[in-house]
Amino acid sequence: MCGIAGIISEDSEQTKEVACRRMIESLLHRGPDGHSVAIKDSVGLAHARLAIVDLSVHANQPMRSHATGAIIVFNGEIYNYKDIRNELLGKGVSFKTSSDTEVLLSAYDHWGEQFIEKLNGIFAFAIHDVRRQCVLLARDRLGVKPLYWAREAGRIIFGSEIKALAASGFVQLRVDQNAFLEYLTFQNNFQERTLFNKVELFPAGSIARIESSALTVSMRKFWQASFLPSKASAQDIKTSLHSALRSAVSSQTQADVPVNSFLSGGIDSCAIAAIASKNFDRIKTFTCGFMLEGVTANEQLFDERLSAESVAAKIGSEHYETVLGEHDFLADMHEWAWHAEEPRVGSSFPNFCVSRLAAKFTKVCLSGTGGDELFAGYPWRYRPAVSSSNWDEFVGSYYGYWNRMVSASDLRALVGANENNQYQSQAVFRELMDSARKRVEGSGNQFLDASLIFELETFLHGLLISEDKASMAHGLEVRVPLLDNSIIDLAFSIPAEMKVSMQANASAGTYGSAGVSVMPHYATGKKILREVLSPYVPEAISGGRKQGFSPPFETWFRRDLSGWIEGEVLGSSSPLRDYLDIGVASRIWREHLSGEKNHRLFVWGLIALHLSIASFMRRANA
Repeated sequence: MCGIAGIISEDSEQTKEVACRRMIESLLHRGPDGHSVAIKDSVGLAHARLAIVDLSVHANQPMRSHATGAIIVFNGEIYNYKDIRNELLGKGVSFKTSSDTEVLLSAYDHWGEQFIEKLNGIFAFAIHDVRRQCVLLARDRLGVKPLYWAREAGRIIFGSEIKALAASGFVQLRVDQNAFLEYLTFQNNFQERTLFNKVELFPAGSIARIESSALTVSMRKFWQASFLPSKASAQDIKTSLHSALRSAVSSQTQADVPVNSFLSGGIDSCAIAAIASKNFDRIKTFTCGFMLEGVTANEQLFDERLSAESVAAKIGSEHYETVLGEHDFLADMHEWAWHAEEPRVGSSFPNFCVSRLAAKFTKVCLSGTGGDELFAGYPWRYRPAVSSSNWDEFVGSYYGYWNRMVSASDLRALVGANENNQYQSQAVFRELMDSARKRVEGSGNQFLDASLIFELETFLHGLLISEDKASMAHGLEVRVPLLDNSIIDLAFSIPAEMKVSMQANASAGTYGSAGVSVMPHYATGKKILREVLSPYVPEAISGGRKQGFSPPFETWFRRDLSGWIEGEVLGSSSPLRDYLDIGVASRIWREHLSGEKNHRLFVWGLIALHLSIASFMRRANA
């Protein structure tokens, strides 16, 4: 894991070098083990290294091919790089390092851009093909590793984080009103949209060829999720999934530094830690908990320390915990905002804090992220797939679930009077759902499988970006075994009935969305994954209920955080006044403060937007 940045332009070599050095200096938290810049013709590349594989200086980047002169900067890990290396060795290719970076570069030299089809890993990279005068940009299947780019005034500028683009001196961050509204609608931004105008996410599962002189871009998808039904028996599918899981954990614990694990109370991270512990004498595990004095009964469920401790004792890990209170958020919110950059999905603040703890002991942690989205781990989300009789009804009902921050009427009151608003949320949602529907032909439950593709490409994408920034803020690499290529492919062949027990009476609400105060929880999701993972964890965890994970914000917002929210987030100098009706926002806030309704998702959204604009954007533009 590292930080990368670059610029393609006809600016002078000195101008490009200054821009690259500024960009990479803004990313040194991602790569504290060394940084460098390479300028060649119209292309500047920069890299900050977190040394994980081949710790020698010979594996530093930017790395130049000794065969073709091509130059690469790469962020991520290629889990099957040894297999690719052996294949290239058989073709007479020689290597000077034992790094996966050199394997990437040699694979491009040998196979051209089609080499990307061979990769199993998490990555974002840029390759400057000096001979062909072009640059390749690429990002892994699901977008585990972020990559941002902007096209501005005859330049293409890219980097691992938004702050790098601002640091170039060529990109001024301004809020995109449509993105602002999209976040208030869905608690997320979809596809390539970011909160900031003209700054885009490079699309996941894509590779682009950029002609370095004309700056023309040719983009293609090298992977996209689609349902391909398996003809295997249920038992054979379980056997294949179990084998794929063990193989994924084995390949993702390969490193030249110790690999450890996060440990929540959920089955996914517990089982991964248990499997990984068999590869090491004594791994370290890390858990985040919360101070629970005075919080609601629902919020008591958020703390998973006891479950994590029971698993740690069972596998014999060296276990560490961090416990957060509302004062921790007040103390660290500006540092969190600087690294989070923009709000996506839920709060990544706990991830930020537990990563800070883990980074004191390790450079690499395994995570259980992805199991819920691949294997239908949130049954309460899928009521529309059971109760709807046709596609239009399903999409309308499912849209109602994801329109989660505030009620439709309150949303119109918040931003409806803004004449700059051109965003059509229902049309965007339907376009994404219609795209997913085309890729679930042959499914026994097209509604459910389309919703899983939608969640993979929206919710999980946002979650992965947030988790990357939370961990890399502290120079910590996070690996996600459940998102290994083999498991992804298998998951999209498994019929819906093997994933989730569909119940028409499942709760459709999300705790804290538009006033919902009940915590939904079920043990009916990801059935097959639970069965495969159950031998590795206590029965109380394998059969335990699924629930969300969040700080006890419902209570915290009503206590010590309330004064700051009223004075800063909703105060007279708040930048949010430029984008929404602060009177309407204050009315919704007062409903939460009084206990009349639970608007914790909306209040968190206001806080996150405020910090992105007032803290991150102002600092990045300074």
